[in-house]
Amino acid sequence: MAISLGTIYADLGIRLDKFETGLAKAETQIEGIEKRFEATGKRLSEAGGALTTGLTLPIVGLGVAAVKMAMDFNAAMADVATLIPGNTARVEELKTTVQDMAVEVGKSTADLTRGLYQTISAFGDTADTAQILEINAKAAAAGLSTTEEAIALTSAVTKAYGDTSATAVGKVSDLALQTVRLGQTTFPELAASMGRVTPIAAAMGIPMEDLFGTMATLTGVTGGAAEVSTQLRAVLQGLMTPSKGMAEAMASLGYASGAAMLESRGLQGSLTALHGAAGGNAIELAGLWGSVEAGVAVMALTEGQAGSFDSKLKEMQDTAGATDIAFKEQTGGINKSGFAMRQLTVQLTTLAQQIGDILVPTLAVLGGHAARVSEKFSGLDEGTKTTIINIALLAATIGPVLMVLGFLFSSVAKVAAGITTLRG
Repeated sequence: MAISLGTIYADLGIRLDKFETGLAKAETQIEGIEKRFEATGKRLSEAGGALTTGLTLPIVGLGVAAVKMAMDFNAAMADVATLIPGNTARVEELKTTVQDMAVEVGKSTADLTRGLYQTISAFGDTADTAQILEINAKAAAAGLSTTEEAIALTSAVTKAYGDTSATAVGKVSDLALQTVRLGQTTFPELAASMGRVTPIAAAMGIPMEDLFGTMATLTGVTGGAAEVSTQLRAVLQGLMTPSKGMAEAMASLGYASGAAMLESRGLQGSLTALHGAAGGNAIELAGLWGSVEAGVAVMALTEGQAGSFDSKLKEMQDTAGATDIAFKEQTGGINKSGFAMRQLTVQLTTLAQQIGDILVPTLAVLGGHAARVSEKFSGLDEGTKTTIINIALLAATIGPVLMVLGFLFSSVAKVAAGITTLRG
């Protein structure tokens, strides 16, 4: 039976219509897939990014920082522990003291731990340890030095004078800060220099007030703190072991020794009397010592700086509370906000140390488990090892993986969009 050409065309038309309908339906489905893949990709990328950036990395970073801070602090406290061996409870007590004090004075725990070590090294661990540390920490904050430098100064003077109580340390701190205020020197410079002269000054009966008053008078005039301490030591040595001319001058004043004259007249009075015995001649007076260093100091104290010497000695008689006053000036007033920020920084550090103290034992336990796991892992066959490693890697990289999956889903969506475009 013959089929007409019209019938064939009609049948082809029907088939084409069905094909068009199928393509339209497929296009709609592809558009739906595109949207779903794009949405899914976006959600996966966002979840992976949020998990990696917002949670995993910050937690790991904070944990690592806290553990390091705790370990550094504990290592420093272990140094302190070597000075009081077998006294773990005391070390723990001092550890808390250091953290609390660091916040109070705005000094780092590293600075105070070094200061604590020097305090116990210089004075031993006593009931005054915390108070001595606090005095020196405040003096350091006020005198722009480290706590270690402050203790070097206060210990050198108090040990030379034979009184290492907290009261004596406080007095030296007050005198030193008054010297910084009245002279031309700094706390670190005094800390590095006073040890040169304090032993002989104490042995010759020179009061602390006279010692620091002399430093305040001469610093910036005859040299820095290092030069002045050397000059003053030479002056006292000349009085302790007098030359022939010095012995004759002292005898003319009725004294058999420099110690006797100093005890009777004091340093200022003795120098003034010797100046008179030399007929007011500065060159002849300096010659009694036979030392250039001593001569420079003596001439300044008896002539050009005589008035300043007198006034500064008087001001040294009333220094009680100078450390607290200087500390308040550094931490209050114009610098109040800056000091508050420094305290906040230290407080955050101590908080991190405390968090680290909690994490360290846990990590130590995990380390023990890790050693045992490592042993067992070594005995596994290669296939099992590979499986375990892959699972571990998957867990560790879940955030990045989610981000990659998000990218892949988005790529599929773009391919689907391309098919739709070609169809159009």
